[in-house]
Amino acid sequence: MEILNEKQQLEREMEAIKARQSQIAEEERQAAETKRNEQLIIHANLNQQAQSLRAEAAQAPEEKTKLLLYGQAADITTEANRLAVELGLLKADELEEKPRFAISKKAKPFIQIGGLLTVLAWLYLRFYGLKDAIDVNNLKVEPFSQVRPYGLDSMQKLVYEKFALGVDALAAFGLLALFAPVIFSYVVPFSGSQNDLSTDFKTELTAWQRILISVSLLLGLFLLLGLSHSVKA
Repeated sequence: MEILNEKQQLEREMEAIKARQSQIAEEERQAAETKRNEQLIIHANLNQQAQSLRAEAAQAPEEKTKLLLYGQAADITTEANRLAVELGLLKADELEEKPRFAISKKAKPFIQIGGLLTVLAWLYLRFYGLKDAIDVNNLKVEPFSQVRPYGLDSMQKLVYEKFALGVDALAAFGLLALFAPVIFSYVVPFSGSQNDLSTDFKTELTAWQRILISVSLLLGLFLLLGLSHSVKA
């Protein structure tokens, strides 16, 4: 009988221990859930702070202030991303920047002008190459089937139009550099300065202003392309 009572006592103690273990596990789960909710709130607040700093930087009048605010926003974003990884919202490899080919800001204008000159040289050679091809083809066909060089029915005219367009663009930049070098350096920043059209377009303007300028520029290019068809060789 004594052994039976002792066994029952042990069973009661084991049940009490299991109940306590379940209680502790539930308390730990609730504590972990509470901590996670708090961290989610912190993560949301960090993202909101970073967004506010970027908005403030976009409206800042001085470039020094802009860089400072953007730097602070980047630091806060880094902390928010670290917390997001801990919470399982992001994977660590998603935050790793993949190596990519980057062109320095100073080199871009030289590459752009060099690219334009290369295209102009190709168009120039293509213009006379098409003339020679037309002359050779005209020797093989009847007179009524011949194509006149520089004519409206010739691809040579289309090449000439684009060549003239490129020369005009290059001439416009040349005149701008000669008579208004300050504006030229703002539009084509050879010095690599932060005070340029590209930077101001991305940081100083609102979304609607960027849309308006983009649409106006696009329509202007379409008009310019349309007018280029009026040139004659």
